[in-house]
Amino acid sequence: MKDTHYDLLTYIYVKYKENNLKFMENYCKMIYRHDNITGGILNLFFMSEKEMIEQLNIYPNELNVIEMLDIVYTELNNHKLLPSDSKFVYGIEGCDYLNGPDDLEKLYHLGVRSINPVWNEKNKFGSGTRYSGGLTELGKELIKKAVDLGIMVDVSHANEETFWDIINLMTALKQQGKEVFVFASHSNCRDLFDEQTNMLKFNQREIESAKKEIFYKRNLTDEQLLAIKNLGGTIGIIAHKAMSLVTIDDNDVAKKEKQKLYFEALGNQFKHIKNLFDGVDNITVASDNMEFFIPFDPVYYTNSNHFQYEDINHQFRMFLNSIGFTDLEIEKVMNNNFETRIYGKLKKIN
Repeated sequence: MKDTHYDLLTYIYVKYKENNLKFMENYCKMIYRHDNITGGILNLFFMSEKEMIEQLNIYPNELNVIEMLDIVYTELNNHKLLPSDSKFVYGIEGCDYLNGPDDLEKLYHLGVRSINPVWNEKNKFGSGTRYSGGLTELGKELIKKAVDLGIMVDVSHANEETFWDIINLMTALKQQGKEVFVFASHSNCRDLFDEQTNMLKFNQREIESAKKEIFYKRNLTDEQLLAIKNLGGTIGIIAHKAMSLVTIDDNDVAKKEKQKLYFEALGNQFKHIKNLFDGVDNITVASDNMEFFIPFDPVYYTNSNHFQYEDINHQFRMFLNSIGFTDLEIEKVMNNNFETRIYGKLKKIN
């Protein structure tokens, strides 16, 4: 399986700070096996300074992206955390702490091939789902620089204004003859929301409350999904309960009586996007596994993922089979689409 969104690089940095890389050796051996995860996109991700301190114990004086990447790469190599024959792309999720577009050249030479210009916050480049506002002038320069270098632009986490600014700019760049790479690494479909509220028997007050939740805003409309497909991009359907079935309380994911509904909702996501795209050629899968946040919020993060990460390949395949995907469709979604539409198109990672 190729997992198009997992924050392993952040996890490594956190364990490096704890002087506990032996844990990462054992963890990676358990996860990155020939019968489980064999590639995908691995991110170093960034939140607000307050959240970085409270949730990851990373302080403002450490927020130097280049230095953090150097540390992570050193530990990746020294401890041989990934198999030599795996197919991984390295990315930055949230460009808040870059000085400007020129930093992308340094990141490119360090092997970075994917960026999320924004996380949920507003930064110097654009705005995430907690804020309004589109790409800034500096953000437009960032996108142009990424296109020139051959770095993919990930629109997961962008609000609608920033999303459409990215799409419109990349469409214009494509019309100029440039090769563009735009995708959503870990996003589901927002247009299923009415169906979801019927499943949960929401009243109008609950519907309005759910629309304020971050996971409702994180999902993309059919129009947005098609815009990505039309630019040749892919959608990483995410195996996260609260993005499969938007609720009014994140901790609802722990309630056993809802588990069947969560799986039904995830199946509806796959079937809807397959029908929307008239096939599966632009669909990949993502875990956004958040188990390293368990110490911060044990109840939520223990229960937020559909599948156990150490056996996600088998469980995901069984699930797709159960909703009627053929063996060929499953292989495309789980492996081939990543290899041909993402990994195979990128310039060789140094």
